[in-house]
Amino acid sequence: MRRSWFAYLYLAPSLVFLTLFTYVPLGLAAFLSLFQWNLQTPEPEFVGLANYAVALGTPLFWLVVRNNVLYAMETIPATMALGLAAALLVNRRLGWGRGLSRVALFYPTMVPMAAAAMLWVWLCNPGIALMNHDLGSGCRASSGCTRGAQRCRPS
Repeated sequence: MRRSWFAYLYLAPSLVFLTLFTYVPLGLAAFLSLFQWNLQTPEPEFVGLANYAVALGTPLFWLVVRNNVLYAMETIPATMALGLAAALLVNRRLGWGRGLSRVALFYPTMVPMAAAAMLWVWLCNPGIALMNHDLGSGCRASSGCTRGAQRCRPS
């Protein structure tokens, strides 16, 4: 019994965020969909399921549903097949091709992190110091405000 409490304790932060950012907005949107409400009428008028009846009676709604179903039927199996093929390729013994396939698979993950790091190096470089120019006279490259660990810590 004690072990199950630890599991819930570890899950609690994720469940709080899931509830706060998924279930609460979903419930609020479902509740608000039962009202007729726009900028011209500040007081919401309860209409029940009339909004859904209007949506179901519109041909555009059914076109959108059809397009979404077709999109899901095309992209989900293709994405799963490509992911499985990539996983099999990475784990296959190909000699030098194995390393190449791993680099090709993980390259899109690494590039944004490397680009962000290079951007910060460029912004904080004492020679170029674009951040120094934006901060004004209080911080210049000659003053060394972008150098040293003491400048990075709050006092």
